[in-house]
Amino acid sequence: MRTNSPRTALDGGSPTVDTVAAVLYLLPYTQAQWHRLGPAGLARVVAGVIADPLFRVPEVTALVLAAEQAGTLALPQLLNDARLTARRVLAATA
Repeated sequence: MRTNSPRTALDGGSPTVDTVAAVLYLLPYTQAQWHRLGPAGLARVVAGVIADPLFRVPEVTALVLAAEQAGTLALPQLLNDARLTARRVLAATA
C-alpha cells in the first residue's frame, strides 16, 4: 500500500502521478482521446477537474488506490496506462 498521501492543488501540493492517474482513470475518455488531446491538452482537463471542489480529488484518489490495493479495481490495466500517461501530463506542466 502506498504511504504517500495524494497531494493536490486543493491542499497546497502539486498533483502526484497517482492523483493524475486516478483522474484520468475516472474521466469518460478513451485512450484514443487521451492520445488525441496529448499531454498538454490532458493537463488542462486534469487541472480543471482538480480545481473543482465537487470532484473531491483526495477522496476519489484514495478510493481508486484502495480498490487497486484490494484487487477490486474494475480495469487495472487502464490505471496502469493512466499512470504512464500521468507522467507525460506532469512533464508537460513542468
